[in-house]
Amino acid sequence: MKKFSTINKFSKNFNFLVIGGGIMGLTTALDLSLRGFKVDLIEKHTLGKGATLCAHMIHSGYRYLADNRSLTHLLLKENLILQNIWKNFLIKEKGLMLTVNKKSNKDYLKRFQTNSKDINHRLFKLNRKRIKTMELALNTSIVAGYLNVDYPLKTEFLIKGYSNTLKRQGQIIYENTKIVDVKFCKEKWNIKIKNTDQLEPIEKKYNVVINATGSELDKTAKKFGYNVKIERFFGSMFFIKRVITKRILTLCAPIQPGNTIIPAESGTLIGSTWAKTKKQLRDKSSVAEVLYNINEILDRKIKQNEIKKILYGERVHLAIDEKIDNFSNKRDYAILDHSDDTGKDFFSVLPSKLSLSRFVAEELVDKILRKHKPFKRSKTKKCVINTT
Repeated sequence: MKKFSTINKFSKNFNFLVIGGGIMGLTTALDLSLRGFKVDLIEKHTLGKGATLCAHMIHSGYRYLADNRSLTHLLLKENLILQNIWKNFLIKEKGLMLTVNKKSNKDYLKRFQTNSKDINHRLFKLNRKRIKTMELALNTSIVAGYLNVDYPLKTEFLIKGYSNTLKRQGQIIYENTKIVDVKFCKEKWNIKIKNTDQLEPIEKKYNVVINATGSELDKTAKKFGYNVKIERFFGSMFFIKRVITKRILTLCAPIQPGNTIIPAESGTLIGSTWAKTKKQLRDKSSVAEVLYNINEILDRKIKQNEIKKILYGERVHLAIDEKIDNFSNKRDYAILDHSDDTGKDFFSVLPSKLSLSRFVAEELVDKILRKHKPFKRSKTKKCVINTT
């Protein structure tokens, strides 16, 4: 691989292009910007679409603790960082309560409790009396619970915060913009882009291109001459126009469709549910299953006619994982280096979970810069995102 001398000088002529305006694209662009690089970000639609649309909380990973201790450890470590840099968008008084009911799987609970000791993070255990005092919406089947550090997230405002931060740093964001032509010439990508309001495309040149397009990861890679095989999952969350709980509630149990309740600005979100097609998500039996699971823990039942809106998102995994049946055990994240001996630098990235986006962006940019010394460390751990 040819090394670019310009990167050693952090030249203004060494440019990065990030394709995709979801949380992965935005966090990657900010990481590059804080390290001193010029970055353009292109989004086909408006910022924050796709899987980001279905992400309304930061995870601690405790939902995966019984069966995936390493993922929980990674998510918990990242959660503590996000609590600081995303503090302006978290609703901490509505943090997660993991509930245990009379039907809870004893083997699952035993693995959960054992692994929580192994990762050395204290859970606040609650008895039935304390739970009922804290959350009146729960029914009498709940016998115990745990408080944890998962918090509701004002995702739309967070996206605006990232956008404003990048613009203040002099970076350019193109929304409603498509790539219409790609060529590689004289060690640079020559890319023509066209906004919906433009009559003619404009041409720009970049040294490195990062593909963070999520559900269009394969199509975008193909435009640049690379093949990426992916597997899609469609997600949904139900919006109920009434406040049901004071905090995030879920069962301390294997993940089931829709067994999480998240307080929102003007109501409640229930989810998330994932399937191979959107049609499966809309199926009456799928909706009924969600309501059944969530009503297992609630005192006042939710009826189907209370669902005012369904939010849809799309999550992508590499096709290498297609033989793994359990969705929650899919690859945590993926960074693909498509670069070759011709000097072309092109990368594809998948975060898998919103709460891993900052970590994955740091890993990605570290990987790129290790190929083009000197190495400069990420500054995103201390960059607090503001609301304006």
